[in-house]
Amino acid sequence: MRYFIWAVMALMMTCFSAAGTTGWAQEAAGTAVQAPGDGQVLIYFVRSGRTFFQVHGRVQGVSNSPLTEEAVTQAKTLGKGMKDIAFTTAFSSDLGRHRRTARYILAENANPKPELVEFRGLRDWNYGGFEGSLLIQMLTPIYKKHNLEYDSTRTTYDKLIGAIGYKGIADAIAAADPLGVAENYDRIIARSKEAMDKVIVDTLAKGGGNTLVVSSGNELPTILTMLAPDQFHGENISDGSVSIVKYKNGKYRLEIVGDESYLNKGK
Repeated sequence: MRYFIWAVMALMMTCFSAAGTTGWAQEAAGTAVQAPGDGQVLIYFVRSGRTFFQVHGRVQGVSNSPLTEEAVTQAKTLGKGMKDIAFTTAFSSDLGRHRRTARYILAENANPKPELVEFRGLRDWNYGGFEGSLLIQMLTPIYKKHNLEYDSTRTTYDKLIGAIGYKGIADAIAAADPLGVAENYDRIIARSKEAMDKVIVDTLAKGGGNTLVVSSGNELPTILTMLAPDQFHGENISDGSVSIVKYKNGKYRLEIVGDESYLNKGK
């Protein structure tokens, strides 16, 4: 109960102020803002590890709960595996689990370390009144509507994605949210696009090169769908894995999804 109360307090401080930019229309997929000296950026997307909420089957979006010790160790191990990558810039959302993961990775890096920049647009989805509640309570009605059974496995979630896509899931959650503040898919795309445009512009302004971007959950596949819709097909992105996207001359190309080789290298 103590953790649930704490989660509600965190939600009150965060979800009502969560990025919900409406001034950005969704542009053609695979394009980005142009900038002087437009060149190449290699984006290393990292998914943070599990939190207290996730271990106990609770909804983890914009609310904060601490990384597990296993997730902390995983982030440090990943940092060791990525230590030879020289990052021009580094970004995460302003959520604690993303910030800490990024800092653990950078702490292990053997090159000059960029300052970590936090963008609210890189947050996981805002689940509104479902934050901190049991995941099964939020998802079961959506599964049943599409003749699927929720059993917390990736297999059944993949089937739900196949049936209605990430957009369908986000919009169904927003429609069912008892507080009416959960993000629908258009809002998620708008603030994610704004964040990624900023990542590219800031990195190019420093000469291009490699950039680290840390987020989690449904946000990373949403970004990959937005940037490379013809190349990303909902592949699994496990905790601590790395997905790489190349940006060059206004276009994005997906290089690899859910790569665990950096984790293995760091062990």
